[in-house]
Formats: sequence, structure tokens, C-alpha cells
Amino acid sequence: MPGFTRLCTVLTPSFGATGATDAFLVAFLIPYTFYGVVGLALATVIVPLFAEYAAQGRREEAWRVMSLVVNAVLVGALMPSIVFMAMAGVFGGILNANNIFGPPAFGPAAMNLAIIFAALVGVWLLRLDELRYMVDLARDILRRRAGTAMPK
Repeated sequence: MPGFTRLCTVLTPSFGATGATDAFLVAFLIPYTFYGVVGLALATVIVPLFAEYAAQGRREEAWRVMSLVVNAVLVGALMPSIVFMAMAGVFGGILNANNIFGPPAFGPAAMNLAIIFAALVGVWLLRLDELRYMVDLARDILRRRAGTAMPK
């Protein structure tokens, strides 16, 4: 119902039945469909698994499994950033060719500030134990790949 309300009370009266409204609706539909297919499928699998681990008294292991799933989903969600960074390089080059140097020079700084902000929010949202587990897991994976001992 909120989607219908959004469409009827905000989008259509504001923008009318135009190509811009259609473009917005199509652009909105793609991630929403992804959420419906992948997100709900993951929830259908993960929630019973989490509940089973928790019922067996393996709550810490349940949270570790959940963290791994969340990380895998985040990696998949961040893959489009490669496309956007490539586009930023192309558009930055076009701006530089037109003697516009400020925005392309500020872009990497803005991206780094956004990453720092997101990391700080993520650390705040995650429990420290889960963060330590992810760091230890990453360290173990790197050790196995390198075949060498890494300092703890």
C-alpha cells in the first residue's frame, strides 16, 4: 500500500505520466525485484538455520554464520561500484579536457571520506566480537593463500 500511495500522491502529481517517471519506476523496480528474489530467499534459508543454531546453544556460531552471509551479500552489492568508478574516470577525463579540474580532483577525496564514514558507522553498528571474528577469518584466509605465518 505505501508504494501505491507513493505513486499516486507524490510521483504522479509531481512529475506527471512522463518518461522521467517511467525511468524512475523502472530504476526502482530492478533493485526491488533483486530484494524480492534474493533477499527473501536468503531470509527463508538463513532465519531457520540461525534459529536451529541458537536452539542448540550455538548462538556464537549462529552469529558467525550470519556475519559471513551478510559479508557475502555486501560484496555482491558493492560490485557495481567498479562500474561507477570507471564512469567517474571517463567523466573526469572529459571534464579535465574542458579545463574543469575541481570536481575530478575532489572525487577521490569524497569517495575516501564516504568510505571512512561508512567504516566508522559499521564499526559502531557491529559488535566488537564480530569485527574481531571477521578480521581473524580474513587473516586465516590470507595465511592459507600465502602459505606463510602472519603476525596476530
